[in-house]
Amino acid sequence: MKAILLGLLALTAAPNENRTPNTSKADGALAHLRAGALAAQRNDCRTTLKEVVPVLDGDTTPLSETALAAGYDLAIGCSARLDDMAKAGEFARRATALQSASDLAWLLRFFADYESRRYPQAIETLEAMTQGRGRALNQLDLHSLWGLHRDLDKAKLDALDKRLLAIMIAPSFEPVDVRYLLQDGRGSAQALLAGKLLAEGDREGAAKLVAGLASVSALTDLAFNADLRRLTSSMPDLRAAATADLALRRELKIRYPDSLSAFVAEANSLRQLGRPAEAIAALEQARARITNGPAFADQDDILPWWWNELAYAHSDAGDYAAMLAAFSSGAAVKEGEALNVSQVINLGSQQVAFGKFDEALKTVDTAFLKRDMSPFGRMQALSVRGCAFALSGKTAEAQATLRDAQAHEADDPATVSDLLLCTGDEAGAAASYVRRLGDPKLRPTALKELARYPAPLPGAPSDPRQVRREKVAQRPEVQAALTAAGGALDILLQRESLGW
Repeated sequence: MKAILLGLLALTAAPNENRTPNTSKADGALAHLRAGALAAQRNDCRTTLKEVVPVLDGDTTPLSETALAAGYDLAIGCSARLDDMAKAGEFARRATALQSASDLAWLLRFFADYESRRYPQAIETLEAMTQGRGRALNQLDLHSLWGLHRDLDKAKLDALDKRLLAIMIAPSFEPVDVRYLLQDGRGSAQALLAGKLLAEGDREGAAKLVAGLASVSALTDLAFNADLRRLTSSMPDLRAAATADLALRRELKIRYPDSLSAFVAEANSLRQLGRPAEAIAALEQARARITNGPAFADQDDILPWWWNELAYAHSDAGDYAAMLAAFSSGAAVKEGEALNVSQVINLGSQQVAFGKFDEALKTVDTAFLKRDMSPFGRMQALSVRGCAFALSGKTAEAQATLRDAQAHEADDPATVSDLLLCTGDEAGAAASYVRRLGDPKLRPTALKELARYPAPLPGAPSDPRQVRREKVAQRPEVQAALTAAGGALDILLQRESLGW
């Protein structure tokens, strides 16, 4: 708001000797805009809107475009502060008709469209931003873009989704958030778009996109899509891809010294390659700055995930005590404004892997289930509790948890498969996998679970769920379903490092 105020002060400070009726009208309008900016600086947004909105809704012809754009920014910003996103979006759309519209106006126009589920308008806004508003486009929140993709995919709005993915793979799309580079967001979008093109019969277009995939994340998207995999002559070399990812992430860590995400990404590549001691060392390089400052630019968002990666690295190294300490530290950090959920569930899951079933039940206890979490998160918590009950001989509690999960299976079908494995129902688990392998939407996750991975590293836990999963994968009905789905894959990277 300070920049807006200074601009409005500059517009009203210069004397104008050639006064006309329009000049007087402009002076009066600018006085209201300046009063609105001063009120905004006092966080009095209601007064700001009382001063500014009548000007914007009246005759604006006496105002310069610069002043009008500043007025819209005041209305947009204060409407958003007052949680009136409908009004913020309305002002933003009007503002973006001006050549002088700010990045704020474009960003809020998209966000209002997205939040209101006006999906065609959201895509139109993004496409308009590609025409000379690249700076605003590159400031967009990546969570919102991927969230829009998931919404479009779920609603089967493929035409809109293809337009979104085309924007995300364009060379001109260079988000300021380095995670797009670290996680190869462009490659993931390419793989998704290739799948949609292939489904429509555009084999040539899909093949061109597939040929450019290089990272582990993009190549696993390819590998677990049997139709896309047929466009290649051989199974991707994921270890070579992980080695290349590691080199790139180390380069990005140097280029972006204020990014904690870069430390986490480097460590994850090392874990994929089975080098947990080096992963721990890489993460520890950031500890002094985390503790003493200056804080990393993304530290508020990424700190729980730094602890998360450190905990998994200690787990890979077989150090239960260090893993417990790291996960506990991560769990103490809020996720945004909410109590932590992710690291608590991950700790409980790893306690199951280590055979610490009673500890897992204390970590993911009944009070934890009452926390505010997504339906998927709750299913993950049920998976921890159900398996801990079953594997410690608490059959009644395990069956009750399984029934709870089955009633909400659509929220995470993998949880039901895991609970059937843990309760010893091999036939039920096999049937669950057969169903999932037969469903195109559920198939990739099922294929990831049933793929063949290297044995745990020396000292690392042998997860009882994975042991049972490997056994069920050999059942004839599961083998037949795997063959129909493109076959079980050999993934020569450490499973726990891949996020599934």
